[in-house]
Amino acid sequence: MPSIRALLISFTIAACLTGCLAVRCYSCFNCKTVDSSTATSSSNYCKKAVFGDTISRAAMPFCVESSRTFCCDTDLCNSVGRVSGPPLPGLLTGGGLLAACLLSLSQL
Repeated sequence: MPSIRALLISFTIAACLTGCLAVRCYSCFNCKTVDSSTATSSSNYCKKAVFGDTISRAAMPFCVESSRTFCCDTDLCNSVGRVSGPPLPGLLTGGGLLAACLLSLSQL
């Protein structure tokens, strides 16, 4: 049976991963434009994919960029195309937040 400490650590890590890293993203299929009425969802990354005339947007736990797929990691960033390079700063920030959560847990 898991100890109380193990359960506390598990819940804290889960909260850090979902709460610290989650971003709001537009979520729609075949939507060339978005506005305040467009549905949103949350995850670690936002994705915008373009296949011919079809554009889809979604929240993803991970995202791999390609010539047709744009990934970003700030709120509602998948409304437009690429505005900067790959989401490396977001990965570094997320890694730093995770390390901080783990360090604080190790001192419990």
